[in-house]
Amino acid sequence: MSVVHLVDLDLPEPETEQLTCHLDGSERRRAAALRDPRERSRFCAIHGWVRVALGRELGVAPSAVPLVAPTDRKPWIEGTALHFSASRSGGCGAVAVSWSGGLGVDVEEVRDGLDPLRFAARWYTPAERRSVEAAPAELRNRRCLEIWTRKEAYLKATGTGLTVSPASVEVAPAGPRPARIGGWVVHQLAAGAALVAAVALADDGAGRRRRTRPPQLCGLRLDGTPRRLFDRGALDASRGPIRSPEGTLGAQRATGPTDPGPTGSTGSTGSTGSTGETWGTSPGFNAATRRSSSPML
Repeated sequence: MSVVHLVDLDLPEPETEQLTCHLDGSERRRAAALRDPRERSRFCAIHGWVRVALGRELGVAPSAVPLVAPTDRKPWIEGTALHFSASRSGGCGAVAVSWSGGLGVDVEEVRDGLDPLRFAARWYTPAERRSVEAAPAELRNRRCLEIWTRKEAYLKATGTGLTVSPASVEVAPAGPRPARIGGWVVHQLAAGAALVAAVALADDGAGRRRRTRPPQLCGLRLDGTPRRLFDRGALDASRGPIRSPEGTLGAQRATGPTDPGPTGSTGSTGSTGSTGETWGTSPGFNAATRRSSSPML
């Protein structure tokens, strides 16, 4: 069983502090090194949410999760078969967990400021570029993001991350049907109008039929219990949909270059059981989020 939790990273200060309490010394030091207060808060939130989700699966307190995070490869959980991956974009995060094999997850906020045709020309295969070009103008941003999240989820799952060119991997045109690439199945997730998300799951062949179904998608409370997503583009960790001066979570509140590209960012998130993968902020569409090249966010 695989679960993807969509979580809010722009929380009231008391809730951010509660999540920060779960972090270990290394995570706290890295957070303290971040100069931007919002980035520091989001860093603490996504790391805290990862520990909340893993603690729930393992039946331990979030601070007691035996998370190992070396600097040269992706983190893992000591002594368990639990796999995980995490991603963040703006004020939204995604934490995926699975007991049945490796996985990778990616989430992107739908926002203005992206030139989908230019981006596709640089980073997509010919078939993927045609898919973006064929989409109605008002849907091209979303089509571009759907393909990108599939690519990044797959690259995270395999452990290569953005050490290889995204243009070298074809994930098939975006759409509701899962894409099969080698030993992986890549699902587009129904994350709402303001978010685009995808997850790649290991497929050993025996679980082929079962794994064509997308994983469960839900929210997460601070105590580790799952919650229903009433609006998958606007969720709060403990109370339901929230609004801020910038609008609901996932609204078009971040701006950046029209084509920053993956250069200079790891863009990957960690899961257990293999090497070579890192987890960091999503690289694709907002240079302000691309802060770290280390294996943790």
